[in-house]
Amino acid sequence: MITLAWWTGSVWSLVAGQLLGAGLRLYLMSRHLPGPANRFRIEGRAARELLHFGKWIFLSTVAGFLVAQGDKLILSTFLSLEMLGIYNIGYTLASVPLMLGGALVGRMMIPLYRAHLPEDGSAPTPADFAALRRFRFVLTGALMVLAMTLALGGYALVDLLYDPRYQTAGTIVMLLSLAFMPQLIVMSYDQIALTMGDSRQFFWLTAARGGLFVLCTAGMAALFGLKGAIFGQGLSFVLAYPLIAAFARRYHVWDPRHDLAMSLITAATALLMAGLHSSSILAPI
Repeated sequence: MITLAWWTGSVWSLVAGQLLGAGLRLYLMSRHLPGPANRFRIEGRAARELLHFGKWIFLSTVAGFLVAQGDKLILSTFLSLEMLGIYNIGYTLASVPLMLGGALVGRMMIPLYRAHLPEDGSAPTPADFAALRRFRFVLTGALMVLAMTLALGGYALVDLLYDPRYQTAGTIVMLLSLAFMPQLIVMSYDQIALTMGDSRQFFWLTAARGGLFVLCTAGMAALFGLKGAIFGQGLSFVLAYPLIAAFARRYHVWDPRHDLAMSLITAATALLMAGLHSSSILAPI
């Protein structure tokens, strides 16, 4: 990418670099990994399993898009282009814990569930449940510390990175960081259905969360503007908690002690933010 960018001065060097990297990786995996060589083949049973499992994953991705990008779609009808850009800056900074958590959960929770949950779907042993609890506390605790830092210091961060025209993004960072904290609490539960091969239940949960997100965000935005939309996002995560808890309980991984502890941290963050930044929070956007 660097060489092509220096040579051509074109943004297409980013695309070309990705394609060349993927092609090289494919060649190395196909030709130089030990074992039988890859070749084109369709196995009927495997294809049916992939299509059955994959169709729900595809639908889940569509539903997940509502949670990931639905706020921009909704706010584009309420905000000017300039204000939408400022909101997007605040969202990008505030969503760092979510993006980091999503990457870690996707790579770590499925192996952990596989290692500590019986294959027949029965409840784990106390030792296995304790191992999952320890990891969940470490993961969620680290993400909550990062979210707290943004919720309490978002205004200072934006002031450091941007000129005064973007100061409003500081308030958005703080409010969104707090609104995202309920989602961080339950993030480690999402992968349990995929671990058990139940992509259908994963879709229904994702669809329900997406529907709540759109309804709450759009409704509060219509009533109270941008701050209402941010509050609506946090409200949707709170309202979705009973669904997620029931979902996790079905697979014997619900941990109310963990959820309560992280909820108390969220409440303490809200009180601290209100005490330290009440003028910024109450100021009109």
